[in-house]
Amino acid sequence: RWEDTSFRLNPSKLLVPFDERKDDLDAYLHRFETIAKSQNWPEHQWATALSTCLSGEALSAYGRLTPTDAANYAKVKAALLKRFRFTVEGFRDRFRTGKPADGKTATQHAVRLSHYFDRWIELSGTAQEYGELRELLIKEQFLSSCHPSLSLYLKERRAKSLEDMLELADQFLEAQGVTNLAKVKNVGSEDSKKPAPEQKKQTPENVTRCFLCNRVGHRASSCRTNFTRPSGLKCFSSVDKLGTRPTHVATKRPNLSGQPLCMLRKKKKKKNPRRGDNRGVC
Repeated sequence: RWEDTSFRLNPSKLLVPFDERKDDLDAYLHRFETIAKSQNWPEHQWATALSTCLSGEALSAYGRLTPTDAANYAKVKAALLKRFRFTVEGFRDRFRTGKPADGKTATQHAVRLSHYFDRWIELSGTAQEYGELRELLIKEQFLSSCHPSLSLYLKERRAKSLEDMLELADQFLEAQGVTNLAKVKNVGSEDSKKPAPEQKKQTPENVTRCFLCNRVGHRASSCRTNFTRPSGLKCFSSVDKLGTRPTHVATKRPNLSGQPLCMLRKKKKKKNPRRGDNRGVC
């Protein structure tokens, strides 16, 4: 009978090997224990059976145990959970920072948060006598992990229970056509989504503008702004034998003859009295 039991203890036929890149260790161990109990495997052989399903870092953690501890399933489980940070602090952080996964419904996300919360309380040794407090904390964490639009939608509905809130969330996802609770579309009217039409600048063509200071309401000939002439500009409206006069600038508007019209008056040069010239001086 002992040989028959050992022969039937073959977890590889019922459980795929553990892959740390995609498998949740805590959920994997829970599944292993469920299969072991349903198959009536002797508990003293659970540690050996589990070792055949491990790989990578999980197998390395198992290999660092003493032979006595390696044969004790409780110590093997504790070592694996500690290695992958499935501890009191680990489950608390997972509960606080858990994000919705793609393709998961609101109910599935809430179940995962509930599992993290229960394991956090279990490992911390806290008495599980909280009832409505547990549901309140799960609802609060669920709302904080959802998209702000979905969170606002659920708060406005004021669901009395966690179950009612999850039903509303799933209906919202179905109506929006999305698969992630944290990536839903913004809720709002169609008019608010339309871009505002660009306002055209209305500048009458007949507005008088000064080309010197670029202000409207006067011409360059009556400009009172202290305008500093750029060094590269010259007046071409009055040309003498010596060439262009760089002391002022011509207006862009031509006169009746088609020539540019100079709108600035030339400054008269002040004659300095010659030294030694005392004529007219008393």
